[in-house]
Amino acid sequence: MVTRNESAVLEKKGYFRGLIFNTSNGLHTGQFTGAIDLRLLLNNWHYGFLVIEERHIDRNKSLQFFDSKGQAVLKIYMTQNSKERGFAKLIAHFISSQQPSYLDITKEKDSQQLSSEQDIEWRKVCNNWQKTQNSHDFFQLLIGAKVTRQQAYDIVGRDLAYEIVPSALQHLCEVALNEQQPLALAVGNKGSMQLHNGTIQKANEYGRWFNILNENFNLHINTHRLTQAWVVRKPHQDGPITSVEFFDDNDHLALQISIERKEGIPEPTQRRKLVAQLAPRSLEISALNAYDAIDS
Repeated sequence: MVTRNESAVLEKKGYFRGLIFNTSNGLHTGQFTGAIDLRLLLNNWHYGFLVIEERHIDRNKSLQFFDSKGQAVLKIYMTQNSKERGFAKLIAHFISSQQPSYLDITKEKDSQQLSSEQDIEWRKVCNNWQKTQNSHDFFQLLIGAKVTRQQAYDIVGRDLAYEIVPSALQHLCEVALNEQQPLALAVGNKGSMQLHNGTIQKANEYGRWFNILNENFNLHINTHRLTQAWVVRKPHQDGPITSVEFFDDNDHLALQISIERKEGIPEPTQRRKLVAQLAPRSLEISALNAYDAIDS
């Protein structure tokens, strides 16, 4: 299973379980939980293909999905443990009777028109931020206010969001590796977000890429494209959740990282200590870092 954007690629092996589809407010969403943890925004899915790649000893088969602009949304590869017969039945059932010789890939701008700075009701944004109970509420807040994540992070109080240096990524992962702290890692695009929870077995840098290499999970980040990073605290029904978010040179969210947390349990104290070690973009954040390091 491969989910990617322009700056990060998340690859994971596993099984699909716990499928939930939902339609509300004009949005068609899907969710898988278990070994494969996916969030799907199906409104942005447009093309789907069966891809067969000839190799020296066998064939590599995959299902690949794209948005209207031709950007990859999700790629599902067969493995040696996959069931060929079931895969063949799936293809036979869903194959299209129309096979066009070309595709009209659109290049239109994003449909969501963001508000200008002077038109945004920042007081309302801040108040609604404090009222959110989960990540879905936060996503709806951004859509309703027509603001980007960075706009919201820049205007709210520094107790809710503050900027750090992008190179904090390597330090965060190295500390988590050395202390064997499990991380929640998420890579997404406009059509899907894939998550991985667990400890890091190996991490290294190769050229532009920082790589996390586990047995059934790989993450590759083009660190040369990362231009912004933020520590963000979002209200939640189980208590505030802290995440570290990295943005690329196109202002797109490339990667989200947080400490693994079980449902119904507040985030652990070590999360504050881990975040407190990340270098802030400006010295004015030093007091906040000191607060994060204090046991609660």
